[in-house]
Amino acid sequence: MEVGDQGLCAVANGCPKLSKIVINNNYAGVLGIIAMITSAAYNLTHLELETCSLLTDQALEAIGSSSCRIRFLSFRFSSKITNAGLRFLANGSCSKTIKQLKLCRCRDFTNNGVPLLCKMRVLEELDLSYCCQLTDVGGQAISTIRTLKKLKLVEAIFLPERTIVAIAKNCINLEVLDLAGCRGITSTCFLVKSACDSLIYNVVRDMI
Repeated sequence: MEVGDQGLCAVANGCPKLSKIVINNNYAGVLGIIAMITSAAYNLTHLELETCSLLTDQALEAIGSSSCRIRFLSFRFSSKITNAGLRFLANGSCSKTIKQLKLCRCRDFTNNGVPLLCKMRVLEELDLSYCCQLTDVGGQAISTIRTLKKLKLVEAIFLPERTIVAIAKNCINLEVLDLAGCRGITSTCFLVKSACDSLIYNVVRDMI
């Protein structure tokens, strides 16, 4: 269904107690999305804004400045999200509640954004797949997020093996590490297993 700002604003006005919002729509504009977030702020715990080509950092500002206690947050395929937007989340009250964050294909996310993720105190699942600007600098910063249990770095083509070993050693609660498509990492499966006994499941494929 193609729903624009007008439709989303109508839903926001009529349904102010939503706890879960899923929007997968290229026609969803910033005004409608912000109206939904603002309306449901006190109840909202699950927010998926995927394939929203009109989504900008303004929506993240609305989340960060609200009283949302979001636990699940996804911006997959939302190409206009940047480090600046993540700063609103990192400095907002939601930094104390977000457990799952998906930034897959947010191509403007860079190494400079990783320290902002480190401010999220209970982050357990992180998806940075196809964030192609990540390098060892960002990877080493990720390794300081000790609360992580699941990490996806699919097609993170600029991450060297030492980054993956650092993540395995330092993320002591890590259970799932997805490195599919990381072709520059040839022996990480063995390095990771020797570095971290608690890492119970690896996805390491298409690396040769």
